Amino acid sequence: YLDGMQLEREGRFKDAVQAYRQAADAGNGHAQRKLGDIYGTGRDGVPVDYETSLRWYRRAREQGLAAPLPYSYSPVPRQDMSPAK
Repeated sequence: YLDGMQLEREGRFKDAVQAYRQAADAGNGHAQRKLGDIYGTGRDGVPVDYETSLRWYRRAREQGLAAPLPYSYSPVPRQDMSPAK
């Protein structure tokens, strides 16, 4: 994770993402949170991918870190989207 931060400060964003990924895969919650942020906003060639972002945030929460939760629209009733019979 610290290597990723240093690489990001040096402007080597693609290398930083790789370092964050290695740390995140090894269980580093801070790296997992960082990847959630990166995929949630997209940056320097990393496309926005909300599904991946939420997976990394979930893993960070499992490590005990504060991380965003998916939006909940509970007041809106879910509609049955199954085909009509």
